[in-house]
Amino acid sequence: MLLLVSKLNGSHPPPSWSLYKLNPDDSFSKHKGELGIGGLIRDDSRTWILGFYKRSYSLYYTLTELEALYEGLNIAQTHKLTLKKLGNPVVRHSFRQANKVADVLSRFGAELTMTNNPLILLTPTDKAKEKLKADQD
Repeated sequence: MLLLVSKLNGSHPPPSWSLYKLNPDDSFSKHKGELGIGGLIRDDSRTWILGFYKRSYSLYYTLTELEALYEGLNIAQTHKLTLKKLGNPVVRHSFRQANKVADVLSRFGAELTMTNNPLILLTPTDKAKEKLKADQD
């Protein structure tokens, strides 16, 4: 099963079955007026698979949210985490407020200058590691 998670109030316990989770997010810097998107893909034990971030030029908040989701799905497909390869699982979307890791990555995206391609992280940054540890506790 592939679970798409973005912003749910409270904590989300790890599921009892094998799946990958995509946690997309967006970020807006009020001071600089810059938008960024980011996210990560984790397995059912909350282990980092890969992360991403990039600058966004969307004019509307909803489009930025959708861009983050689109980029995450595109990256998952590029890295062979396709639904077909996973056995055509059920896909569902849950809102999640407590995803600090995706928030950190989207803030990195807002700080980028002039890039149209997402930066792919095979290992978490130091800041993301701190949030990952807190999220796994």
